[in-house]
Amino acid sequence: MDETPDSPSRSLPLTGILLVAVLIALVGLWVVQSHLRGELREAAQQQAGRHEQLAARMDSLATRLAALEQAPRPDHDAAAALAPLTSNLQTLAGRLEELEKAAAAKKADSLPVVITPAVTPPARQSAEAALRALIFAAMTGKPYARELGAWSALSHTEATEASRLRIFAEPGIPAEIDLIRQLRDALDHAGARPAVDDVSLVGKINTHLAGLVSIKQTTPADPYTALRAQLDHATLETLLGEVERLDEPARAPLAAWVGTVKTRAEVLAAFQQLDTRDGY
Repeated sequence: MDETPDSPSRSLPLTGILLVAVLIALVGLWVVQSHLRGELREAAQQQAGRHEQLAARMDSLATRLAALEQAPRPDHDAAAALAPLTSNLQTLAGRLEELEKAAAAKKADSLPVVITPAVTPPARQSAEAALRALIFAAMTGKPYARELGAWSALSHTEATEASRLRIFAEPGIPAEIDLIRQLRDALDHAGARPAVDDVSLVGKINTHLAGLVSIKQTTPADPYTALRAQLDHATLETLLGEVERLDEPARAPLAAWVGTVKTRAEVLAAFQQLDTRDGY
């Protein structure tokens, strides 16, 4: 079989492939050439910028050299003439300094040396600190026997004044809330009185009749009713005034409480007088 007629048909694809390859190669060469041109252009711009910077520096150096050339030069003859004068001035300044030092040393030797003795701080400062510690301990309700002893030794307090402050030194000054609680307890005990033999006329009649005929007495009102109602909201001074307004039989069971409240007020007043009198 003869295959010659098919040869032209086979050569056509090969030719197309070759043309495409040639076109790709040409496009690649063009891209590479464009890239190289861009790099060359950028390098040329950088080189031009450097040339401009160098030219500017050279212009600046030229300007400075011209200014130095036009500046007046020092006169060496005048400087040589001033050198001895400068040396003489330095010599005179050194001698003047030596004379001033000698005069100062002579003046110091002629004056007597006075040594001032150290001033011992007065005991008032220690007494002040001791009083502050005493007042702080007392006002917080804590025992202050130690603080009172230290302050008494420093301040030379009179015995009568110290004895008044010593009343609550061991237990501490009672707080207002504690005294109100003590009043409540005292009222409870005063209200629960033990039964005693009735020696009144009515009692004698009841005893004589042996219970056959009983004459009942009217129960007196509780004298502490108004006082109990004020325990939860009244101040200590108000409660003290209410107690003192009771009649003698009703006030008798509360005499110890009244004495404690008044003593506490006296001790607090004494501390206040100490604080204001000494001016601490």
